[in-house]
Amino acid sequence: ADELARFEKILDDYRNAQFSGEAERTAALEKTATAIIAASDASYWGYVRRNGHYVAAGLYFDARMYDRALESYLKFAERSPRSFFAPLGLQQAARSYEALGRNKDAIAVYQRLEKDYADSAVADQVLYDAGRLYQMEGDLFKSRESFNRLMTLFPKSPFARKARERLMLLGLLVAARPVRADDWPQWRGPLRDGVWREDGTRDERGAGPVEAEAAARASSRESPVRSA
Repeated sequence: ADELARFEKILDDYRNAQFSGEAERTAALEKTATAIIAASDASYWGYVRRNGHYVAAGLYFDARMYDRALESYLKFAERSPRSFFAPLGLQQAARSYEALGRNKDAIAVYQRLEKDYADSAVADQVLYDAGRLYQMEGDLFKSRESFNRLMTLFPKSPFARKARERLMLLGLLVAARPVRADDWPQWRGPLRDGVWREDGTRDERGAGPVEAEAAARASSRESPVRSA
């Protein structure tokens, strides 16, 4: 009881303090988080032992000290893997990785969450965030896989709707990929001069470059196309 009371006092002192500026607030936050971690590491059982690193990590994360938040979230998940908050801590660790620009490490944490905490309260968010990061990393196959799994397992989740929207976007992105051959998006080609500039194109007899005719017609008129 005394240990928990000291723990709560550390937090109350920080929450009730008045700061003259951001530098003073940051210094107080670091002092508070350090004291919380020390109390947790010195404890052998109970709330302070189990959750100290999680509380300190939350302070760091809110202050955008993502490297320190990451360290404490991972320590918490290692110390209390069966806690209700363990998947929440790992999710925040993945978000810390992402904030630090380490997307592949974040994806690895999401994969761990999918494997070890498939029934957690944040399982739908995990699938959505994993799919989002796969998309950012250019792995569209994995991205679709995560989004489709989310919609199948959690069809009523608000993240399923977001996943559906992202899948539609993925379809548009794939359809909009540039082609290598000369494209004809407008009348008489890109330069509107009727010249086909794609090298190496041959007719079915293999006799040489195709002397193509424009497929588009307007008002019964044909647009001649010359080979470049």
